[in-house]
Amino acid sequence: MASCALQKLLLKQFEAHQRSERKRSVNVETRVAQISQKLEELALTNQVESISLDHNNNSGNESSLQDELATILLQFVDCAIATDVSNDTKDSIESILELAAAVASTHVRVAEQILSRAVTFSQVLLERVRAAACRLVGYLVQNLMMKHNKANAEDLLDAASQALLPRFTDKSQSVRQAAIQASQYFFVGNVDDPDIRQALLWSLQHDPSVSNREAALQSLPVNAQTLDYILARIRDTKQKVRVQALQVLQKLPIEDWNAEEMAAVIETGYTDR
Repeated sequence: MASCALQKLLLKQFEAHQRSERKRSVNVETRVAQISQKLEELALTNQVESISLDHNNNSGNESSLQDELATILLQFVDCAIATDVSNDTKDSIESILELAAAVASTHVRVAEQILSRAVTFSQVLLERVRAAACRLVGYLVQNLMMKHNKANAEDLLDAASQALLPRFTDKSQSVRQAAIQASQYFFVGNVDDPDIRQALLWSLQHDPSVSNREAALQSLPVNAQTLDYILARIRDTKQKVRVQALQVLQKLPIEDWNAEEMAAVIETGYTDR
């Protein structure tokens, strides 16, 4: 009964999320809150029906509910990733991956299973599946950073990082771009993933795709470790990359520049013209 009720609850919320005309990133938090509240009510009902004062059993009920939640979310993810991407399906696929990651991130136990599936998908032959897997990892990391202290999700974040790293050198441009874009979520506040940072710096210097070098600039944090590399891109062979580098550099307060760095920017023009 609990499994059936949980499936109906999630189906209703996911279908509504797919049809929503509101900005999904705003709507997702509301839906996760609604789902979390219903899950708590469902867990309480299960405990009452078990008619047990055994705390160990109540803990088992909670674990069982999380396992059921993971099973259903995995089904949703599998269906979304198996769907052929088209103009009609693209938004629906992304909304499912986005919401599944957000719901899973409320429980580390569930997030581990979703991440494990994403890692598997990131290694398959189909390019679109590898790209979708990278985006799913990004959504998970984004939500884990918001919902958990980094120390509580450190193993998950490390596993997510290791899953993305091979995709920075993927033969497919779209997969590399998905990995680059997903990596932006590893830099929140004072959090810095050195492996991901080095991978982004490599992409910034060596990826043959103009759009990928632009994406790397957008994903990198602007700090002492990255500034010289960003400055070098204002001399990139492609105008779009040069302009993007200048736009990114404007995030750094002018008082934080030294004379050499300021001179390098002035020579090219501190503008996005």
